[in-house]
Amino acid sequence: MPGHFTFYTEEIKNNQAVFSESESKHMVQVLRYSQGDTIEFTNGKGTIFKGSLLEANRKSVVAKVEEKTTSDIPDTVLVLGILKSSDRMETVVEKCVELGINTIHLMPSENSERKKVNLDKLYKTAIAAMKQSHGNYLPSIKVSSIQEIIQEYGDKLMLAHCRDGFKALPKVLNRDSIICVGPEGDFSEKEIDLFKVAKATEISLGKRILRAETAAIAAITLANLNA
Repeated sequence: MPGHFTFYTEEIKNNQAVFSESESKHMVQVLRYSQGDTIEFTNGKGTIFKGSLLEANRKSVVAKVEEKTTSDIPDTVLVLGILKSSDRMETVVEKCVELGINTIHLMPSENSERKKVNLDKLYKTAIAAMKQSHGNYLPSIKVSSIQEIIQEYGDKLMLAHCRDGFKALPKVLNRDSIICVGPEGDFSEKEIDLFKVAKATEISLGKRILRAETAAIAAITLANLNA
């Protein structure tokens, strides 16, 4: 039997799971799973399933659900100013999904050199990271304006920025945190003022100036350590 892998499908009904053609091809042609083998898979909503393969070909795999385990889903939210490099945004998504995250908001910032993102590509990156880390939750990834962010979260926001001023210690971060990290060049003064008016808590990630993607990953790591 092949090694330990986690697969993904949302199509689970009547104790049977049906996998997409791409997932089936990877399972059968690349990993050499066959009928009767036991697999683990997730629906991306907090549940891990175990089951045996009823059908196994590279176009369609069907598994019988035999066990399922549901665990708490992560609560941490990241608001990230849209980065110039799509590769760096993929890195943030990949690592945050591995660590455990509920939602990723990509925010067009005044200092963002890129205004649009390829959400389909980021979604595929998130699925791969969830499977690789044997996770069970696929986060929501969306583009949101600063006004939408403030309206939804208000004074629950944790604002990491490089400007001078009082900063709370990182230990305030926990699994319920909504963490805001700016793009290259940080948030603008106007944006920081808007967050302050919304009563966001200013936080520090240390004395060093971090790349935006490093700051985002470090913040999510701290939040998960304090879970």
